Amino acid sequence: MSGNREVKKYTFDEMMEIAKKMADSGAAGGRTIGEVIEVVQFGAEIGLTPAMAVNSIIRIRSKANPKGKLSLPYRTVMSLVTTHPDYHWHTISSIEEMKGTGVAVCEVRRRSWPEGMTAKKTFSVSEAVMAGNGEPGAANGNVWRSYYWDMLSKSAGTRMANEHFPDVMCGLEVAEIMESVVEQEKVARPKVTSSEGVRYQLPLGPSVRWPEPEVKPEPEPEPEPEPESVDAAALAKMSPEEVDKAWEATPTPEPAPAPAPAPARGGKRRGRKMNTGASV
Repeated sequence: MSGNREVKKYTFDEMMEIAKKMADSGAAGGRTIGEVIEVVQFGAEIGLTPAMAVNSIIRIRSKANPKGKLSLPYRTVMSLVTTHPDYHWHTISSIEEMKGTGVAVCEVRRRSWPEGMTAKKTFSVSEAVMAGNGEPGAANGNVWRSYYWDMLSKSAGTRMANEHFPDVMCGLEVAEIMESVVEQEKVARPKVTSSEGVRYQLPLGPSVRWPEPEVKPEPEPEPEPEPESVDAAALAKMSPEEVDKAWEATPTPEPAPAPAPAPARGGKRRGRKMNTGASV
């Protein structure tokens, strides 16, 4: 048992009875009796009760492994890690740090390690892109591009658990990471032939445009107030009577001269005889 949970040990007959009841009631999620016995037995070895094992352990199949691998959700893995007798503490980057740097850092310490010894595991956006995560054709594309900080922290925590708590993992995989692998296999990748004649597939990751780290714009400097003119400053110190005298003493500007009239066009105007209607 990897954690400090007390799990009851069942005989084969007792386990068979539990598996039959779970399969008949639908609590096993459509599993057969043999599959229920498998996950219950595996769960007992890592510190899970039968109900926790049936609801947590799943088998994920991929092209690389058609028979599938037993996997645990990330939160169940971290629950087993943090209840391990040799677990001391662990830290992981905050969302703000991951948004700014694009890297998740998971630091851990076990009680049995020498004083001051810790271990760090990282996972970056560039690694996720090169692995093909977040590609437009994959079902997990929106998850990786919209909530990449959650997937980065899970990937870094998975690396930590696999390397420094192998007795917790016992060969199990993390479900979220395995699901990403399955989605990557569904996306068509360009095949390239190397100089040695070996054909391999390139990831489509570089074509993905993930969000850039947020950069807060610098505030614009406030405009400096214009200096007050001398006349206005002097008027502010005057009494109303002095202001009136100064206003009267101010010479009134002369109006601009009117423009000269334009010259008349043509010569003298010819008069017209008036017909009075009188006979001569």
